[in-house]
Amino acid sequence: MSFGSSLLLGFARLRRKPLRLLGVLLMPLAVLIAGLFVPQDSLNTPLEAGISLPEQSEQAQALWQRLNTGDPAYVSFHLADEEEIYEQVAAGKWVCGFILRPDFDSLLSSAQSVVLADVVQTQAETMAPLLCEAFSAAVYHLRAPELAATYAAQNGLADGATLDAVRETVANGAPHAMQLRTVTVDGQAEQAAQPGAATARAACQGFIAIFLFFAALLLASELDGVRQEGWFSRTAAFTGRFPLQAGLALAQMLPLAVAAGVAHALGEHFFAGTLSLADLSALAGYGFCLSSFALFLGQVPGIRQGLSALLPFVPAVCLLLCPIFFDVANFFAPAALISHLLPPTWLLDAFAHPLPDCLWLWGMGLAFAAAAMFSRRLIP
Repeated sequence: MSFGSSLLLGFARLRRKPLRLLGVLLMPLAVLIAGLFVPQDSLNTPLEAGISLPEQSEQAQALWQRLNTGDPAYVSFHLADEEEIYEQVAAGKWVCGFILRPDFDSLLSSAQSVVLADVVQTQAETMAPLLCEAFSAAVYHLRAPELAATYAAQNGLADGATLDAVRETVANGAPHAMQLRTVTVDGQAEQAAQPGAATARAACQGFIAIFLFFAALLLASELDGVRQEGWFSRTAAFTGRFPLQAGLALAQMLPLAVAAGVAHALGEHFFAGTLSLADLSALAGYGFCLSSFALFLGQVPGIRQGLSALLPFVPAVCLLLCPIFFDVANFFAPAALISHLLPPTWLLDAFAHPLPDCLWLWGMGLAFAAAAMFSRRLIP
């Protein structure tokens, strides 16, 4: 019997295990259900806030213009009176509201610390500080020319007409507004202004990466256990133990890799992504790497018992330590090493940096395959 015959034998065994076949369909089915039933509008809803401006206020109008120079896909401000602001914030439709003081213009030019506006928010709101920062940045840009002139006058750097030049220079050079953008955990700026869709795409990619890793560990456990069965010993006498195990491993991982490609394509379709050959190459490399990894672990006698104890914790550990929604290394530096050792991180990095990390996946797959072939000579 050849390796091809071992592969066909693996497919035949897979066909007799309906739960494994259901596992193959689970990835694309889960992404399909999420894409069909998660409202697309809810993914891209911006943070909304109300602002009440005093009448006949030039500075308040300038503040309003600065607040509206940001990307409306992230933050949206609405003109409203005090009553509407309280109603919308209480109903949870707006994150917060800003009520400017009636004498806003005179207070803005004051060199003293003064209260320019009242902030309306609920105690449970966690995103209000972000909008407060945007509001404060816009107010600062309005005050910057006067602050610069006051500093120059107090320190003897300018006086008279020169102070007007200082004000004009600062006013013309001040940024228009506080800008917000989505940045992935690896530092890459998200091109599409859809933060909710980007999060959903990250969830799909993380789900695929963790699911395949979990399946590979199950496969390693099965490869260890199957060696104790009589049919395996009889068949291995003709094919050799390693070719038979390799055929069984590929028979299980190949359908999963295809299902992962379908799931990834669905995720890109539903959540405003772009499917590329680089992504498919990364998935193929990841599937090969995990197949070789499972084959390598399957050579270790008794690995089944150890994996049985670890498997229940694998999804939670990967979800916490792999850079799916956030990079835990930014909060706890020693976790960076563990994160980079986890295979799901390899796939997520390959999606972000296709060329170098795809080569890394194929290289690691070859290394695990070579280690498995070498270990069969050392392990009976």
